[in-house]
Amino acid sequence: MKYDLTDKNSIYSYAKDLEGKSFRNLCDAYYSVNEDFYSMRAEDAVESYVNIKKKGSLGELVEEMYFNYKANSISKADFPEAGVELKVTPYKTNKNGSISAKERLIISMIDYMEIVNMTFFSSNAWEKIKNILLVYYEWSPEIIDKLDYIIRYVYMYSPVKEDLEIIKSDFYKIKQKVMNGEAHLLSEGDTLYLGAATKSATSKN
Repeated sequence: MKYDLTDKNSIYSYAKDLEGKSFRNLCDAYYSVNEDFYSMRAEDAVESYVNIKKKGSLGELVEEMYFNYKANSISKADFPEAGVELKVTPYKTNKNGSISAKERLIISMIDYMEIVNMTFFSSNAWEKIKNILLVYYEWSPEIIDKLDYIIRYVYMYSPVKEDLEIIKSDFYKIKQKVMNGEAHLLSEGDTLYLGAATKSATSKN
């Protein structure tokens, strides 16, 4: 490990070296270091990561090939000892020159059976929101191969007091709706920052 798993500042400092690199750069570096164990070309080895239908694949690539830990779907933060969650996410440049997010950030799945017994600070949502390591890559319709996207910005986000109060309020609005037996009526329009949205191609989750 080239960083301290228990120290968010160490994790952030190591992540800053991602800026300016493409995902192909990460793959090439990974397989050059581990060439004694991998005989296949990097392009072949990462085929599963770059399947355009597989959302989150670039995030998994960063987790496994840069931070050297196995991607998982557990409710705890990606770096539990440091309380840091990693999010690899695209941004785009609009026609007027402004910059905006390409897609929403998925924080955690809502467990309708568990949320009724949670406070905000005991929730898996807070576990993943309190320190988010945001790795932004630049999306462009001209780029065909996802490995050629370039990471432009790395930022450690922790909610400031004003934002945190809004996020807490959003959490309890979602919780109350579940407790009222109205989980099926949850909508992103109910809240300001923390939204309840369906996930998966069929919008069943």
